[in-house]
Amino acid sequence: MKPILVATNFTKDSMNAVNYAADLAVALHTNLFILFVTPLPLVYSDLPVSEQFFSVMTEDAEKELVRLKTAVVNRTQHGCEVHTHLAQGTVESQLEKYCSTVDPFAVVMGTGDSTAVERTLFGATTLTALRQLHWPLIMIPEDALFVPMKNIGLACDLKDVRETLPVKDIKDLVKLFNADLHIIHASPESPGSFDNETISETEYVNELFADLSPLYHFIHTQHTESSIIDFSEKNKLDLLIVIPKKHSLINRLFTTAHSKQLVLHTHVPILAMHEH
Repeated sequence: MKPILVATNFTKDSMNAVNYAADLAVALHTNLFILFVTPLPLVYSDLPVSEQFFSVMTEDAEKELVRLKTAVVNRTQHGCEVHTHLAQGTVESQLEKYCSTVDPFAVVMGTGDSTAVERTLFGATTLTALRQLHWPLIMIPEDALFVPMKNIGLACDLKDVRETLPVKDIKDLVKLFNADLHIIHASPESPGSFDNETISETEYVNELFADLSPLYHFIHTQHTESSIIDFSEKNKLDLLIVIPKKHSLINRLFTTAHSKQLVLHTHVPILAMHEH
């Protein structure tokens, strides 16, 4: 089994993401890699920040990682092998680089933090990683705890299904946890008024996932994004899968302030899988 990689900045939210990632690694009987990225030295006016400042920052980060590793090992009772890595640069670039090295099953990040400033900074980092990262990304709400995944949702826009859905990856995940798959489609169209193209796409989905006997949920709404989030919370889904393709739900979720807040404040972990 490929390892789990989690990015942390030692804030409350990212520490919760570490705990979630550790529990996921234990459940999957795999290793956990923890990444912390220190920023590159910046120049203010004509005066560079001293190298000593960044040296101290790096030393403090190394000590924090040692303490964090010990805490995770103790918390999981040695249930997974834990590795830590300290890098310098931007979170997005270093995350992609480290993923190329460890090839994780998924990357785990927090969606927001306990203060407005922290939420803006790390939330923005998570959103950028979502758009740029080439590995599956699980976004963890600040109060979410890992539970065995029994109900997994798939937000499906019923467009270009055969060409875009990572069917094998989705099926492997569902089978891995022996979970029920809920396929959710929300749109201004009611099922009775679907055009031929949408009906055809629905038939494709049914064919592709037939062996999983998925449950279908068609939501007639003018508010696609919030309706899917609301459905996921009310039905206590353990994970919501979204596919970040052009003009898709996930793009809309992260291109307006209102929609961003929906994601950053949802209680359901969101897994972004890229098109196959």
